[in-house]
Amino acid sequence: MKHQRVLIIDDEPSVVRLVAVQLEPADGDVFAYDVEVFTDPHAALERARTQAFDAVISDYRMPAMDGIAFLKAFTALQPHCARLVLSGRSDAHAVLRMVEEAAIHRFVAKPWTRSELVAMLNEAIASVGEPVLAKANTLPRPTSTTLRTSSLLAELSDATLERLATVAAWQVYAPTEVILQQSEESNSVYFVISGYVKVMQGGAPPDGLKPGHALERRARNRPQVMLALRGPGDLVGEAALLLDRGGAPSIIALTPCQVIRLASHDLAPCLQQYPQFALAVARQLAQHLTAANHQIALMRGDLEERIHAIVRQCQSIGLDVDHWLTKAEIARMAGATRVAVSQVMSRMNRPAPPA
Repeated sequence: MKHQRVLIIDDEPSVVRLVAVQLEPADGDVFAYDVEVFTDPHAALERARTQAFDAVISDYRMPAMDGIAFLKAFTALQPHCARLVLSGRSDAHAVLRMVEEAAIHRFVAKPWTRSELVAMLNEAIASVGEPVLAKANTLPRPTSTTLRTSSLLAELSDATLERLATVAAWQVYAPTEVILQQSEESNSVYFVISGYVKVMQGGAPPDGLKPGHALERRARNRPQVMLALRGPGDLVGEAALLLDRGGAPSIIALTPCQVIRLASHDLAPCLQQYPQFALAVARQLAQHLTAANHQIALMRGDLEERIHAIVRQCQSIGLDVDHWLTKAEIARMAGATRVAVSQVMSRMNRPAPPA
């Protein structure tokens, strides 16, 4: 087994220990990793002056020196070393800067699993020498290993995943960034790899209406409604895959997120070739329909019941309501005003009186 020397830098000792433990040998590993860990970026750079590394894994937020400054300095010493960054969910803008300024090959979103870390590390090492940045929001082209992290795409054969990897785009978005605009012509479908997106409808006129037309003005004044939340493993933009047309609702990043984008004409043949894949897609669409019917039924209840149901739904998919959803967004989901939602949530968060 080939050995790869890896430098790990994070100001938190517990994090470098965790990464080092996860890179210890295990059955099925492609490489054996010789790991050196540092909590001081200056000490790590000093070591890089005398020892060559195959890969460096750096945190972004470090008090002594941020990840951009560290990796730029490291790259000046070892330009042919694979560069990975450990990034929190709130660091999407910083990650885009690191792709552009520090030429990172991969970023690993916290929290991660061992399999995710090892896959990213192997991909980064294999991609050294390839173009790092294609365009804004776009990470290096995914490999079949990256595609397999989607439970839907995991139903496809290795050969098919290898083919799809050559035409897929791997993209990262910060909160509020538009992934797909409502009524925009699109022949692409999206697989959420990490983070959460919201599916929005309304606020845009139908195609073909001239600006100033009465229906156009009325459509623009119509408030947007949040139809659904989608998270890791979910398929969005499925109309392009099954109906061969655009005109779908808007898809907007709610949290920092990674998505894989594939053209429908590249993916559609897989529905016929792989029955298990077609069944998995149909099962997920049935889940989406069931959730939509449930949401419609909720609208018949009182506002407090609707808000409790929304909070439970978000908790069930691991989404922190207080951190990521504004009162206005909850109002769009509940079919209420922001003021009414604020009053209900104030009562919900009020401590219970002593017994």
